[in-house]
Amino acid sequence: KSTTDDYYYGSIMIKVMKIEEPVTGMKSLAVNKITYIANHRFGLVGIKYNFNDGSSLNLPLYCSTSNSK
Repeated sequence: KSTTDDYYYGSIMIKVMKIEEPVTGMKSLAVNKITYIANHRFGLVGIKYNFNDGSSLNLPLYCSTSNSK
């Protein structure tokens, strides 16, 4: 959990939680870790894939609704 606004989401900086999931059991996949990036207001805002060759892919997720009232 971050303590400062450190994730760029659209045109704003937000605080996020990063949940890491190691990929095990599927040795044929090139992905070795998936990181889910979430925010209390916007929900799931991104996914980061770490590959076996050391590279990574960041996929931002945008939604037209938020979890605020």
